Amino acid sequence: MIPFVSLLAAGLVWLAGAQDPAGAPTGGGQAVFRARTDLVTLSVAVTDAREQHVTGLGPDDFVVVEDGRPQAIRFFASTEVPLDVVLLIDTSSSMADKLEPSRQAAGRFLASLRPIDRAALVEFNTRVRILQPLTSDTAAVELALASTRAGGSTALYTGIYVALDHFTKLPRPDGDVRKSAIVVLSDGQDTASLIGEDDVTERARRAGVPLYFVSLLSSEQEQEASAVGRRRSTPQDFVLNTLARETGARAFFPRRLEDLDGVYDAVARELSLQYTLAYAPEAVSADGRFRRVLVRVIHHPDARPRTRAGYYAPGSTARAR
Repeated sequence: MIPFVSLLAAGLVWLAGAQDPAGAPTGGGQAVFRARTDLVTLSVAVTDAREQHVTGLGPDDFVVVEDGRPQAIRFFASTEVPLDVVLLIDTSSSMADKLEPSRQAAGRFLASLRPIDRAALVEFNTRVRILQPLTSDTAAVELALASTRAGGSTALYTGIYVALDHFTKLPRPDGDVRKSAIVVLSDGQDTASLIGEDDVTERARRAGVPLYFVSLLSSEQEQEASAVGRRRSTPQDFVLNTLARETGARAFFPRRLEDLDGVYDAVARELSLQYTLAYAPEAVSADGRFRRVLVRVIHHPDARPRTRAGYYAPGSTARAR
């Protein structure tokens, strides 16, 4: 492993070959982390066999492989990278009896964010609306959250597509390094989207944004789960699991509304404990092809790293890394 220089006690590291120093103070006193624009950035969650997060790892613990070729890690951070998160909330008519506890759980999630983080709120029912674009003012997001009302059908895939599009259109001045995530809350099958799961999967691959899903049961499903002691899987559960896995995230399937707080806590904890890695791909042609990425953790046999499946190389069909 090439030498590295520690820049923050919290674990921010620029490795030899990176372009600019990190941690330059801004006018607000926060740190801005800058990366070369040719770097591929990965958010990596590491858990063990008991699904407990593995902390305290350094850059020498990770190996990144792209299409079978090992890559030199140029940037590493363990905690201090700012986060951009979109809360995507189902406000269809079936959510009428679940909307208030959902708002409360989402509000507690917002309270866990740091001053350097930003959040946005997008609602979907028959239509999709960005109620609050990304902002560091969590009070504005909470105000938008309080304004939500239930009604209409469920355009889940369109909602995901719009939230991903919101991220890809954000300016990234000077290659600022920021983690990103979308947390999707819904209780039903998609009934109103004009696009399908294949379109959403392709968009998610291009955006490179982790998709966390919180899939609630309908009232009938909740009664059934209580009666038989388990939750029955649905075809859409498979789709959500696949989307989460492709993007390096997780899907949660709580049996009760009372479990919502714990689920949002789990998402917040994972986002706070992710490692951020970046590398400059070697010998990549501008062919727009999808590049498979694999991250391994060495020296820790029980460690299970999770990150997005890959990215699209530059080219006429590629939009984002």
